[in-house]
Amino acid sequence: MDLDNSSDAVRCDAQLQRSVRAEQVRFVYAQPIIRVGLSVIVAGLIVWAVHPFVDRVVLSRWVLAYAAVTLLRCVVLVAHHRAADNAEQSSRWYGYYVGVSLLTGLCWGSAGWLFPSLAQPEVTVAICLTLGAVAATTMATLAPMIHAYFVHALPALLPGICWLFLHRENEFYLLMGVGGCIYCVLLLLAARHYERHLTEAFFLGARNRALLEELSNTNAQLKSEVGERRQTQAALSASEDRLRDYLDTAADWFFETDAALRYTYVSARHEEISGWPATALLGKTARELYAHSTEDRHKLDEYFEQLDAHLPYRTELLTERPDGTEHVYHFSGKPITDPERGFVGYRGTGRDVTEAHRLSEQLSYQANHDSLTGLLNRKVFEQRVERVLGTARADDSTHALCYLDLDQFKVVNDTSGHPAGDELLRQLGKFLPQYIRKRDTLARLGGDEFGVLMEHCSLEQAKRVANALCQAIEEFRFLWEDRSFRVGVSIGLVPITSQCEGLSEVLSAADTACYVAKDSGRHRVHVHCPEDAELVKRHGELQWAVRLNRALEENHFRLAYQPIAPIGAAGDQLPLEFSPTPTPAVREEPDLHFELLVRLQEDDGKWVPPGAFLPAAERFHLAARVDRWVVSTALGWFAKHPEVLGRLKLCAINLSGHSLGDETFLNYMMQALDDSVVPPHKLCFEITETAAVANLTSATRIVRTLSARGCQFALDDFGSGLSSFAYLKALPVDYLKIDGQFVRDIADDEIDLAMVRSINDIGQVMGKRTIAEFVENDEVLWRLREIGVDYAQGFYIGGPRPLDDLLFEPPTESPLPLVAAS
Repeated sequence: MDLDNSSDAVRCDAQLQRSVRAEQVRFVYAQPIIRVGLSVIVAGLIVWAVHPFVDRVVLSRWVLAYAAVTLLRCVVLVAHHRAADNAEQSSRWYGYYVGVSLLTGLCWGSAGWLFPSLAQPEVTVAICLTLGAVAATTMATLAPMIHAYFVHALPALLPGICWLFLHRENEFYLLMGVGGCIYCVLLLLAARHYERHLTEAFFLGARNRALLEELSNTNAQLKSEVGERRQTQAALSASEDRLRDYLDTAADWFFETDAALRYTYVSARHEEISGWPATALLGKTARELYAHSTEDRHKLDEYFEQLDAHLPYRTELLTERPDGTEHVYHFSGKPITDPERGFVGYRGTGRDVTEAHRLSEQLSYQANHDSLTGLLNRKVFEQRVERVLGTARADDSTHALCYLDLDQFKVVNDTSGHPAGDELLRQLGKFLPQYIRKRDTLARLGGDEFGVLMEHCSLEQAKRVANALCQAIEEFRFLWEDRSFRVGVSIGLVPITSQCEGLSEVLSAADTACYVAKDSGRHRVHVHCPEDAELVKRHGELQWAVRLNRALEENHFRLAYQPIAPIGAAGDQLPLEFSPTPTPAVREEPDLHFELLVRLQEDDGKWVPPGAFLPAAERFHLAARVDRWVVSTALGWFAKHPEVLGRLKLCAINLSGHSLGDETFLNYMMQALDDSVVPPHKLCFEITETAAVANLTSATRIVRTLSARGCQFALDDFGSGLSSFAYLKALPVDYLKIDGQFVRDIADDEIDLAMVRSINDIGQVMGKRTIAEFVENDEVLWRLREIGVDYAQGFYIGGPRPLDDLLFEPPTESPLPLVAAS
């Protein structure tokens, strides 16, 4: 017993110690932030008093150190106020405050060491008095935490006292040092005395609170015992109310059945939900009540026959209410057993899930059908194609797929707006199913594209269906407001056999065949055949489209240049062939005049000429992107090499017909010129005659606008069209580039010579300079000089070279013979 009492006393004393420590911490941390503010004011006064006498670097460092310690002090105070008041954490907070107090004392002590001055005794006295006052005023706050006061007061006072003793040759300072020591001892003794009295008060308060807590616990226990029966009654009542509420909200109704699945209990809400009174269900089975068709009855019988009587069950039934409306009910039952674990029936819930069932069906429909036409969507179509591919491989059967693309759909959209286009697609969605077999799949694949999957269908039969679709759509008339439209369709037909590789290959083949049909004149069916030359060509162009997109994204294009040399009145200026082995430039260069050419660099480093990829770029509407790449890259290259830009006389850049027809291209060019350092008069844009004629209005606007900015223009391949001279007046170009097919043979062909002469004469009369392409030998060059052509371009003048070769010096002599002036 004595040992037990001793152990209890030790535990009680330890608890009192923790309570006292917690009170000490609360007392110290309860100091308001205003005390921190007052200490900051005192520090500010010291700084103001000593700043004329103390080195600014030293003073600045002290201010920064004091600010950091003050900030840390505030952080600790705020963190404690936000933390939960937990006596177990008191020792940790006690340690934090002791640490902060030590840093604060060191900061004050450094002021007592650094700021006193032999030359300014009054300043020294003020500093010592201030530090003594700081140590004295913090006693009321820190004395309850005596360790914090010691580590604050001693570091704050001792450095100043030491400074006074170090300068004891001054009797005044010596006396101040002795007084400071006595003052420090008295402060510590007073703090210790104050701390003892506070600690005793804390102990008394802790004992009183412990007694009060014990009395309160005893009182609470008595109240608990007295009111236990009342609380038990209330709990039982609340439990009943809660169970009743749960029953009313957990399901629409509740039921119980016997071992023969006859209803023995049905809650009253069944009549409200289903329309059948609960009394009508008693003694009957779910089969008799809810299965209103033979199929449902068989389904329900089969379900319960296979059900384990010891496991719960869940099922849904479609049934009719007394008013004739159909509803879907969800049943969930749990087996009931007797004390011997024998099955005696089910207890469960029923719920009307009609709305959820309808919503699920609606979502399923929306996920599988096109919202505009009501036809199946691309996802379902592709799933069925994959299934048919599996069937073809399994039983070597033959199927067919048609890819339909409307031919005049854009006309409807452009002339009557998108609502008209949507209505056309809706009408076609209702019109087309009558021309396919019932077991075939018709889907909208996107935009104005449709797909037809014909299962177990020979190629000949598929051709007949495809031709019937083509003919029906061609005869279809779409009426919108007061206008009538005719649309056609191009169809790509692909047989599906066991040799087909996969979904993507089949769809790609159908798409390719459809575009061949479109390119062949539209309103027709094209059957895919791997050996078909048109399909091979189309497939190659599709591959180029992929490669071009990749080249644009990964910057695989490269720029080359081909020189253009004067040969007419400036015949003494000889064309220069650039050296195949560049050497560093060391002298002033002649003016540069050349055409920029674009090349595609393969992964192996080889350069692909434009003739291999530009047709595909034109067909797949990528030419405008290539043009923008050339313009931006060229302007950026000249900006990086001002030494070449300074020698540049004229740089010719080709523009495609797509750029001329692009409404945004002109804005792009204006912005590019605004952002570039290249003078516009050094740029000449070449447009082909055919592209200019096809986009005459937009081409004229682009030429006039950019010419006003200082750019020059050349009409490329001039003479290749039949109406060249008729359109020449409408285009304010500066240069005519004579088509190379006439230039190449002018030394031997009088007709070509006459053609070139007439083009040059017209150009000269209209004030335009002429450039001859395909100059490949000296005889052609002599003929051009005799005619009076201004410039020559071709392999005899210089072949295409990488643009970076311009950073090196050309040879000092031309490999061409001199052309004497006539």
